[in-house]
Amino acid sequence: MNTVVVTDVVKSYGRHRALDGLSFTAGPGVTGLLGPNGAGKTTLIRMLATVLAADSGTLRLLGCDPAAERLRIRRRLGYLPQEPGFHRAFTVFEFVDYVAILKEMVDRRERHDDVRRVLAEVGLTELGGKRIRALSGGMRRRVGIAQALLGQPELVLLDEPTAGLDPEQRLRFRELISRNGESRTVVLSTHQTEDVAALCGRVVVFDEGRAAFEGTPEELRRVAEGQVWLSPERSGMLSWRTGKGLFRNIGPAPEAARLVEPTIEDGYLLLLGDAAVGWGHDRRRGETDVPALAVAEAWRLLRHPLVLAGFALFVVASVVELRDYWGPRPPFSLLTNGMVMWPGVPVFFAAELVASASRRAGGDKLFGALPMSRMGTGRGVSGRCGRSRWCSRWGRCSSWTTPPPR
Repeated sequence: MNTVVVTDVVKSYGRHRALDGLSFTAGPGVTGLLGPNGAGKTTLIRMLATVLAADSGTLRLLGCDPAAERLRIRRRLGYLPQEPGFHRAFTVFEFVDYVAILKEMVDRRERHDDVRRVLAEVGLTELGGKRIRALSGGMRRRVGIAQALLGQPELVLLDEPTAGLDPEQRLRFRELISRNGESRTVVLSTHQTEDVAALCGRVVVFDEGRAAFEGTPEELRRVAEGQVWLSPERSGMLSWRTGKGLFRNIGPAPEAARLVEPTIEDGYLLLLGDAAVGWGHDRRRGETDVPALAVAEAWRLLRHPLVLAGFALFVVASVVELRDYWGPRPPFSLLTNGMVMWPGVPVFFAAELVASASRRAGGDKLFGALPMSRMGTGRGVSGRCGRSRWCSRWGRCSSWTTPPPR
């Protein structure tokens, strides 16, 4: 039975389409999501974690519909986002225990036993009393992995889990995930083809929001069969100098080419071409979309009620003064009445900064995907009720997560 079924899913941010008719399935075992920056991997992980809703298409997670049974899914879910959003004043044990409480683990003894179990699995037992702000980046990543394994979840979602881990920690992580993948479904996104080769039974290669490939790592390796060779100079579609001074080339091989055995990375690079190393991605999005997005954003700001109200006050005051005063001195209404409008502008931009900060704090953090968290409305507006983008109840709305106890 497939734990995850994604069918023709579309998700857009303004004019940029992050997912464009994506379809794939994942069952018990480890499934890897591989792709360049901006290919849609994190967007998909957040949708599987019920933090985001699709614009169109269907998702089935653990046999449930996220739109109607989100809480039921979250109770059976483990999630490590790219930016977990740690409470830096907590100790390691307190933070994982706090996440366990949000996962509705109410029995204190059983909860603490489970916290100790996951800390032991990631090798942080001795650091349970250390504050998170004193940990290195790799140790914080291990804390995030620990909380994702609380409660023996049936579906584990890991977004860039090996970022910041040293080789020894990465080896231990692979052992941990492979062991967990024997009895549950694990979906992880990564840039590391070696992680895919070592861990994943299936791999999905993303390109511009679509699945360019779905299959086993061995099938991905065979994509480059007969198209990888060594030469003393650059001659392939993609090439780089090896440590031995020869160039490794990928693409249609010439007749006298010295062919070598391909790797998973070779198959991945051949599928995506320049996009795999970032060049094509920047070229596709940088020249045409950015100006259009800038104009759209400027137009949105100009239509904001605060700007419109200030402009209306400016016009009314200017008309009144010009009508009542026409003396020997030139009218300075344009300057004086402009001061009626401009005090509102810093307030408006401060409000925009607060809104952006709240979106960053809620949309991509861990707490938006926990059962007892009411953050995340499924509409892409995290931390607020979703009725309006500019809610007048900031900080008081019930859609905000209760702050952690001190």
